Amino acid sequence: MLHWQYVGDENFSSGQTSNLSFAFSPADSLPYVAFASEHFSWKASVMKFDGSGWVYVGPGGFSTASAFYTSLAFDMAGVPNVAFRDEAYAESASVMKFDGTNWGYVGNAGFSYTQADFTSLVFNPRDSMPYVAFQEYLNSRKATVMKFNGTNWVAEGKRAFSSGAADFINLAINKANGQPYVVFSDEGSEFKASVMTFEGNSWVYVGNAGFSPSRVSLPRLVFSPGNEPYVTFSDCANSYKASVMKFDGTGWINVGDADISPDTSYSPNLAFDPAGNPWLAYSDRVVSFKATVKEFNGTLWTTVDHAGISQGVIDFPSLAFGPGGTPYVAFMDYGVSGASVMKYDNGSAGINTLQYEDFTLYPNPAAGKVTLEIQGSEKPSMLTVLNVEGREIMQTEISELKSQLDISSLTSGIYFVKLSNSRSVIVRKLIKQ
Repeated sequence: MLHWQYVGDENFSSGQTSNLSFAFSPADSLPYVAFASEHFSWKASVMKFDGSGWVYVGPGGFSTASAFYTSLAFDMAGVPNVAFRDEAYAESASVMKFDGTNWGYVGNAGFSYTQADFTSLVFNPRDSMPYVAFQEYLNSRKATVMKFNGTNWVAEGKRAFSSGAADFINLAINKANGQPYVVFSDEGSEFKASVMTFEGNSWVYVGNAGFSPSRVSLPRLVFSPGNEPYVTFSDCANSYKASVMKFDGTGWINVGDADISPDTSYSPNLAFDPAGNPWLAYSDRVVSFKATVKEFNGTLWTTVDHAGISQGVIDFPSLAFGPGGTPYVAFMDYGVSGASVMKYDNGSAGINTLQYEDFTLYPNPAAGKVTLEIQGSEKPSMLTVLNVEGREIMQTEISELKSQLDISSLTSGIYFVKLSNSRSVIVRKLIKQ
């Protein structure tokens, strides 16, 4: 039976942490976390899970001085980079990368020249350049995005381009066209959520400025596999409940109910599974601010396993999908304020030894029988068909790498086929004609 389990030790970091950032390396498929650590005088540290435990990547506390708003991203070669507000350089933005032994600055340290809050780092797949968004605290707290051109950090368009303060600014790249997008709590629109993109030579709003119902906290921007921008946030006027909205080409619309969480949610974080379905993690007041994860099945947001999966109060949840589509959530555990990571499976050791790698369904759409073909060397165990409400319609054991599924008895509509074994779960959408 699938359930949430800790990856390695709970609270594996040394002492208190802040501003946790989580991602999988494209080079070794291992989970990495970046954070500022009290153990190292709030300097930046990066750790990875090597299959048996969490180990430091290079020296712990590698930054020159305290580092805040740590943001982890991998370049095209799979090298980890971290952006942060650098206390050694008048609280300006810096980026450091790992050379295999030590961490060094990318370009000039403190390249923003002014205090940089909410630093957010991504790599543009079109030009392989790192981009950093931040709030210029001494420039009316407005939004700025800079990129490294191989020699220097340069502004992407106008600096301080937002109309007013851009609180909680967060950056993402549209892989289809390489355009940077930012979301923030927009002072120019009563601190409602706004999204802007760099189009041509200037920053423009995507849809209406201030599209959320009310003031928002900690908005986050993610692109779907189909390159649609999605935004999640806590709705301040609605008891800080979690919401997700997407831009449909014309305007911003809710994804499912506007109230995803039944009560206050903190630090909602969004990611997409391999089937293209959005998942949401947040600190959940209903269960004493423990971690809760939900997935959207096309109609409803449903809780994954159960609410309150963590042992205690959490903050800074960060959601990502690992090898084979296994969901992972990292967070700061307020029990000792250390870093913890959980994954959704049966807790078996070894995150890189999946029994299967992928599977295909064809024909799709289909009316009668569907062929299921596994890509992998070993046989999976269980196949489950769910409707859009998340209810199990049928379940059967699979003993071959290629088999047929009879769906002739199902009514026409959208279903989800879940293939699971002891170490992973993969979901595919199926359309019954």
